[in-house]
Amino acid sequence: MAQLEQITEQIRKDAKQQAEAIHADAQKKLNEERQQALEEAQKKANAIIEHAKRQKGAIQDRVLAETERKERNACLAAKQDLVRRVFEEAEEKLRHPDPAKVKAILEEYLRENPLEEGGVVELPEGFPALSDASVPVEYASDLVSGFRIRKNGMRENFDFPEILHYLRQSLEQEVLQAMMEGEE
Repeated sequence: MAQLEQITEQIRKDAKQQAEAIHADAQKKLNEERQQALEEAQKKANAIIEHAKRQKGAIQDRVLAETERKERNACLAAKQDLVRRVFEEAEEKLRHPDPAKVKAILEEYLRENPLEEGGVVELPEGFPALSDASVPVEYASDLVSGFRIRKNGMRENFDFPEILHYLRQSLEQEVLQAMMEGEE
């Protein structure tokens, strides 16, 4: 019986050692798996952080580009408004020029380009008489300022606001271009 107890005790010791070895091995595997899981989690976290940094940069770039676009649009709108006001003011001045200056321009034109027979000078209503009374003149209610010359079935139009209106689009582009070049 003592031997039986000894064998039982030996079996218990062996079983305990095997259990401890299995437990130690399981603990070791658990620690390795835990470490591997932590490393994988850290890699994933780093990847997420890198992705977030790239997104942050992209978002910052988009916000900056949007801000710059809005600033350019606001600047362009201000320039266009300035050009519009300048042309409105110029048109207003051209609608009410100094009659003596217009008269001098017309008389200079007539000296350089004498009227042919049948030619007529059209003037705005209320325009002062020309120095040369032999020049045929008609007053036109639709003429705002300036003058028109009719000859040989043709009409040369020197109506100042109409000339400005005709040239305005190309002049606006030139003015805006000059303003932009001045900024560089």
